[in-house]
Amino acid sequence: MHELHGVGRDGQIEAVRHVRDLHPLGDAADAQGVITSVVARPRDGHRGQPLIAAGSARFEPAVMAHLRETVWVVFRTIVDGLGCDAPRYELSLTNVSAASVQNTGLAVNGFSADVPVLLALLSSALRMPLPQTFVATGHVASIDGEIRPVAGLPAKLAAAAATSYLRTFLHPPLDPDGSMSALAPTEGDRAAAALADAKTRLRVIEVRHVHDLVRHAF
Repeated sequence: MHELHGVGRDGQIEAVRHVRDLHPLGDAADAQGVITSVVARPRDGHRGQPLIAAGSARFEPAVMAHLRETVWVVFRTIVDGLGCDAPRYELSLTNVSAASVQNTGLAVNGFSADVPVLLALLSSALRMPLPQTFVATGHVASIDGEIRPVAGLPAKLAAAAATSYLRTFLHPPLDPDGSMSALAPTEGDRAAAALADAKTRLRVIEVRHVHDLVRHAF
């Protein structure tokens, strides 16, 4: 994870955090994973929404609503419990691979960016950088901090395993309640096979709850 610094209007140093994320491009079995970076930048003022989007990446309205109503609440619960300040943030997504070739921004229309966004916010608020060799994906499904499966995991695992500088991959459980085995057994089999293959090249860690995420990330 990158660490950048800027100077706010009050003259205080503000931490800008980049956390590695993955996004699938394409449909289903033909999708290819793209390594991206979620950026959390503190912004001045205490009015308006706690999270806003910036840059060429587009956070779909339902995704941004979920980030504000769920991920932000989990973030505030953690930092408030630690007695830390929590400024409002500007979120952006920078693509470090295929989207630049396609000359397009990315549209975030699912919830797999939840975990990277939460980590970027925590890293900034706590002034605790994460390494650039670290990548994560997962859906923060409730304000209680449950982390649920996301789509396109085989493509994301393949992209991470093929990226030489990446060493650690945090992912949600594949099938925590058995629904994937019942409703989409082929997808479950593909994800399990991709996970087994990725373990030969990456340190792969399953996280079921925000408690697990924080313990393994920081």
